[in-house]
Amino acid sequence: MERVPLHVEVRLRPDGVACTESSLLEHVSVLLKSKQEIKSGEVAFRGTGDLFLEKHVELIRVCDRDPGSPGLGGAGSSLPLLFWQVELVVHAYQVSLDEPCEEIEGDEGIASFTEYFLPSVHFEGLWESLRYDLDGDGPGTGVKEQLLSYSRSALLFGALGVDNNVVAWNRLILLHGPPGTGKTSLCKALAQKLAVRHFSTSFSPEDGRPGGLHGEAGFSKLIEINAHSLFSKWFSESGKLVSKLFQQIRDLAELALDLEDRSRSSLVFVLIDEVESLATARRQSIQGGEPSDGVRAVNALLTQLDQLRQYPNVYVMCTSNVSDAIDEAFLDRADLRIHLGNPGASARYQILAQALNEMVRVGLLVSSSGGVRALEEVPGEVRGAWAGGQVDAGEGGECGYVPEGLLWRACQSLREASGRQLRKLPLICWVNFVRGGTSCPLVDFVGALPRTWGDDGVPGGMIG
Repeated sequence: MERVPLHVEVRLRPDGVACTESSLLEHVSVLLKSKQEIKSGEVAFRGTGDLFLEKHVELIRVCDRDPGSPGLGGAGSSLPLLFWQVELVVHAYQVSLDEPCEEIEGDEGIASFTEYFLPSVHFEGLWESLRYDLDGDGPGTGVKEQLLSYSRSALLFGALGVDNNVVAWNRLILLHGPPGTGKTSLCKALAQKLAVRHFSTSFSPEDGRPGGLHGEAGFSKLIEINAHSLFSKWFSESGKLVSKLFQQIRDLAELALDLEDRSRSSLVFVLIDEVESLATARRQSIQGGEPSDGVRAVNALLTQLDQLRQYPNVYVMCTSNVSDAIDEAFLDRADLRIHLGNPGASARYQILAQALNEMVRVGLLVSSSGGVRALEEVPGEVRGAWAGGQVDAGEGGECGYVPEGLLWRACQSLREASGRQLRKLPLICWVNFVRGGTSCPLVDFVGALPRTWGDDGVPGGMIG
C-alpha cells in the first residue's frame, strides 16, 4: 500500500539551542510511532520522557495530507492513520516575535502598509481556527485545501521556471463575500502556512533518510496594504502613490529572490483588503462623473500587478465585500476567485465548539465530559437521532452527547450568523445569562446560546 504524505509542523523554541535536522526528525518520528493512531491536531510530547523535544520544541502539530492522497479518505479527511501508513513531511520553523512595522506616507500620517515577518507569532493557530463547510466535512474540495493546492502549484511552476507568457498565472487570488466571513484572516493564515511550508524536509519511516532543514534561509514577509491611504487629496497624485508603493514591493522581492535556486527564495505576500476601494470599475467611474484620478489609480494598479508577474516569490491576495464593483480587468487577472459565504451548520458547530472548549479549558464553563466533542467524533446513529429531535440519544448525561446535541440544535437557529458574529456569541451569551458569575455548567450555557441570538438576526447587545 502506498504511503500517504502527512504534513507535521514542528515549532522550535525561539530561544532554543541549535539542533541537527536528523536528531529532530528522529525524535518526532519516534514520538508519532509510539501513538496507536495519528490524528490531526496538536501532539502531546511533554511528560513522555523525551528531553530532547522538551528542550528544543514548543509545539508539534499534525496537519493535512497532500491533495489526491491515495485511499484513507484523501486530503482533509479526519480518519486516523497508523504510522506505517504515512510518510512524514516535517516542517520545522521558528516564529518571529517582532511587532509589525508601518510605513507612514504623506503629510496626513496615514500608514500606507504594515509589514510582518513570517512565520509570525501574531498568526500562530489562525489557520486551524478557521472553519469552512467543506474542509474535512463532507465531499468536495474545501476552501483551505484549494488554496494550499493552488499555492503549491504556483511554487512548483515558479521554481521550475515555467514561462508565464506561455502558461499564464499571476499568483493573484481574490476572496469575496459578505463581511465577517473570515476573508482577511484566511489570507493572513495562508501566508503564515506557506511561510512555514516553504522550507521543509521529508522523512520516510521506511528508508530513514532525512533531508536538511532550511529554516536558516530567513523569514518571509507579509505586506498589508491600506488601500484607502493611496488616495490623495491632491489631483493626479493617487496613481503616483500606487506606483511608489509597488516599487517598494518590487525592491523587497528582488532582495528575497535567489537567482541561483528559485526554490530557496523567501516569499513576499501582498494583501490588499477591501480591494474594491482601489480597483473600482473604471466604466462606472466614467459614467458616474467620478474624477479621473480614480481611473489613473486603477490603471496604475493594473500596471504594477503585471510587473509583479516576473517575481516567482510574490503572491498577491485580495479581499472584497462587493466584488461587483471591481474593475473587469482586475478580475480577469485573478487566478482564483473564491466566494466565502456565511458558514453552514457543520461549520457553525465547529466554530462554536472550538470557542466553548476554550472556555472549558480556562474554567469558565464546567463539564464532566471535558468539553464538546468534534462533530466527526459523534457516531452517525447519534446524529441521526438529533435529526429526529432527540438530544440525549438514550445514553444519559453528558456521556450521551447532550452538549453536542444541544449545540447542533442551536446551530440550526443561527443560519444568518457570520463567522465573526459566531465568535462573539459566547461573550454576549455570558454577559446576558451568566452576568456576574465566574463559572457556568456547559450544558446550561449551550442551551442559552439560541436565546442570545435576537429575532432580528443580531445577538442581543451585540453591535454588528
